[in-house]
Amino acid sequence: MINLFKRHKKKEQKEIIISQETVIFPEKLDIYHEQSTEKVHKVPKYTTTELKNLIITNYQKAEKRLEKLIKDYYILKLFSRAATRSGRFNEKMLHLDKQLNYTKRLNEEIKRKMDIVKYMQDVTNEELMEIYDKVEQFLDQIQQTQLEADDINLKHYNKIKLASAGIIINKNNFELEKFNREVNEFIYQYKSLQEAAEHVYYYSGDLIVQTVNSLVQSIKLAKNSDHIYNYDYNYFLESSTVITLSLPQWIELFNKIRYVLRTVSDVNVINYVDFKNYYQKLEVRYFILMLYMESKSKDNSEGKITDFNI
Repeated sequence: MINLFKRHKKKEQKEIIISQETVIFPEKLDIYHEQSTEKVHKVPKYTTTELKNLIITNYQKAEKRLEKLIKDYYILKLFSRAATRSGRFNEKMLHLDKQLNYTKRLNEEIKRKMDIVKYMQDVTNEELMEIYDKVEQFLDQIQQTQLEADDINLKHYNKIKLASAGIIINKNNFELEKFNREVNEFIYQYKSLQEAAEHVYYYSGDLIVQTVNSLVQSIKLAKNSDHIYNYDYNYFLESSTVITLSLPQWIELFNKIRYVLRTVSDVNVINYVDFKNYYQKLEVRYFILMLYMESKSKDNSEGKITDFNI
């Protein structure tokens, strides 16, 4: 995953950064380049079994790198509304979209060929060498696309704060894709990110209370007396009625919820249907608030969360 965080000596807050590797983009970013399939990689003479094992090993390496690339991509997409948009940002993101889509298509093509490598007994070394070269092409394509993602992150996302990224950092790629879709669907109901954030700020009180009540009830169902005593409603909220929460209060609430979910290990609370539904909705709204905060403060690196107001 993109190396999102570093600590600056003169700041208490952590900020998102990325790899120091950079890539120089071509002048016309609307044209993306697919790797040539004519490239031939010379390898020492192998037996059929050895060549199969080499292909399998290289493909497993490529799959891991692709998983990291896809995660980095969705983090960039989720925070794109808060990115610094100078320097042809939109063109670069469009180019990255195309490169990633091509990389995924290449993966699907190779995935089908891997059945030949794993299960066919009469495959020739010549056929295996073609697949070997395809996997090498796949690795090259992933590397190039990762460099582009790193470059975009370095130049446009270096002021995103830890509190904003914390909610998504541990999601897997499937969860990130779903979360990105849900965030966009929510925002598209409004004229702008600001209007969406204002709605969240002023009209989330009932959902906050429902989420906390359902979590407390889920903990009670686990019948662990220590957890029931330690994590009652008052642990999360001071009042049974919530109108609005300040941004620091939102952050504190989510930190408490995530801490409790890690601590209550004797039951998978997140799978309780009511709590899961409430929590997923609240996550989206919390992220939109944080995203709006980032979009307003990105040009002021000294801005503090406590200074932020809707």
